[in-house]
Amino acid sequence: MNIREDQAQLNIVWQGYQGDLPDPIPLDMNDAAILEIATEAVRNGSVPGIPADPNVRFVGYRVDRRPPEHGVNYNRVFVRNETAFG
Repeated sequence: MNIREDQAQLNIVWQGYQGDLPDPIPLDMNDAAILEIATEAVRNGSVPGIPADPNVRFVGYRVDRRPPEHGVNYNRVFVRNETAFG
């Protein structure tokens, strides 16, 4: 995946599954928009590694943003449960 400086890779954790959205998202996207994209992506099964779930609701989830670090040369955004490893 080719990710520009103004974009990020979106990683989603849902029901014990984890996957990256195939296309990058804008880096300046707000949390509500990110959760909406994550919801639609999981609903329609477009996140590799996460089975489609038409009832997905990211209640109690958070959006974390990470700059390039630890050998990763692009921005990352994570949608994950409030509890670590949940």
